[in-house]
Amino acid sequence: MKRLTSLSHNAAFAPTLLALLFQLSAYPGQLAIVIDDVGYSREVGERVLALPNAVSIAVLPFTPQAVTLAAHAQAIGKDVLLHQPLESEIQSKKAGRTLTLNMSSDDIKREVNAALKSIPGVKGVSNHTGSRFTQDVPSMNALMSVISAHGLFFLDSRTTARTVAMRVAMDWGVPAVRRDVFLDHDREVRAINAAFERALGIANRRGYAILIAHPHDITLQFLETRLPTLQKTTLVPVSSLTTSQSEDLAKKVVGFHWTTQRSTYSQSPFDYSEVRYSNPFVDGVPSTRGSIANAILKARPNALKMVSAWW
Repeated sequence: MKRLTSLSHNAAFAPTLLALLFQLSAYPGQLAIVIDDVGYSREVGERVLALPNAVSIAVLPFTPQAVTLAAHAQAIGKDVLLHQPLESEIQSKKAGRTLTLNMSSDDIKREVNAALKSIPGVKGVSNHTGSRFTQDVPSMNALMSVISAHGLFFLDSRTTARTVAMRVAMDWGVPAVRRDVFLDHDREVRAINAAFERALGIANRRGYAILIAHPHDITLQFLETRLPTLQKTTLVPVSSLTTSQSEDLAKKVVGFHWTTQRSTYSQSPFDYSEVRYSNPFVDGVPSTRGSIANAILKARPNALKMVSAWW
């Protein structure tokens, strides 16, 4: 009897899922580009700011031109991120005032608050290096507590596959996204073009992609030439891809509510509260009828597979 009731409820919900999948398939892919390491050079920074307004900038704190360039970016409507230096596994890669694992929680919080105070118009935070720091849960808890208190989002640059940033962000209720492609890891035109095409492929298959680049001359030359010719993919600010944005869309489509983690579309009398909440970024398959909408929005290419696995 319980199985029949479950099948009946699932069958009633199926048309909504199919409608959601149909709507998503018609959307053009969205590409967010973030230029890291802004703040050292006024000339280079102004060149970055001349790129389309949807291109976001990540500013290194306490660099000579950080305040000027961030203020200009804010004035013209660009997303500004604090590009917070975090400890790397490669000790030679250490910017000034890098957060390290031997710092206390209070010291980390004090340093992040000072960095945020130093840069105008900050909407989010990303990590500069951090392959060691982003693996450490206590240190990331201290960082996320400040980001949460300021109502900001977090962009995980993913400098290590062992990062815990997304999980810790979820614990703190911090909207978070992660990098898909580094544009200029290999600073050669053919490699840069291949990385850009890879990001476009992800965006158009999944619905969105996040591309991180750096203000090298060859990178800026490529973007100055390539972005005006962009077709079939929409350039968007990185803030538009945070989890809070997908929540708003999900609520509009199927009545999803992040807090209750249930679908208000369904009138089912059954309580699914004993099922652990699943973050689609982390687990891949949703465990509640509410989170399934958010999972589909964030993983379009695997949507049918995910629905089948959950159903």
